[in-house]
Amino acid sequence: MLVFPLGPADQKAGCLSKHGDQLSQWRAYGRPRGFSIGFDRQSLQRICPLVPEFGKLSYRTVSYSEAVQDGMIADLFGFVLARLSGLGDPYTQPDAAAWIFILEALILVPAFKSPAFAEEEEVRLQIFHDPGTSHDLEFRNGAMGITPYLEIALNEPRTDRLTTIREVIVGPQPNQEEALRAVKQLLARNEIQDVDVKPSSVPLRS
Repeated sequence: MLVFPLGPADQKAGCLSKHGDQLSQWRAYGRPRGFSIGFDRQSLQRICPLVPEFGKLSYRTVSYSEAVQDGMIADLFGFVLARLSGLGDPYTQPDAAAWIFILEALILVPAFKSPAFAEEEEVRLQIFHDPGTSHDLEFRNGAMGITPYLEIALNEPRTDRLTTIREVIVGPQPNQEEALRAVKQLLARNEIQDVDVKPSSVPLRS
């Protein structure tokens, strides 16, 4: 399972990085003990289509280029105008155009980040959730208190096989050998095969 915390406008996003063993990521998310789970990109894309839709999980590559972001927003605005063209002059329907643009932008912009974060090379598994539906939400105690989240199955479509995990990197930490052994036992206990388990290349101390 991946956990998707509740975000603005009922957006849930599972955030991943293309870098599986990066010092800044260990510092931010892997203290005092961290583990990096490597997923197979093609398997994730089979489960999570590239084209975002409301209510469906999608695979998004985060853009850090302001020029690319501006271009995507301009393309979106052109798309909205084209959708309205069949209803008459879109410029005479500012409320309708604005509403459609906002709805489409809510799906688009979560994959935009400041260039300052470019080293992360982030990928997001994103879903927008109907705010009136809560029966599939779970809750946990988080840094900000009670935190709602969704659990998303990572099995291959129409099977019980979990084949998306390809590696586990045990982060810089004391007792790393024991942690490596425990991870291998955990994978074996859950019959998850063909996973490369290895220690981080980042030393515990500089």
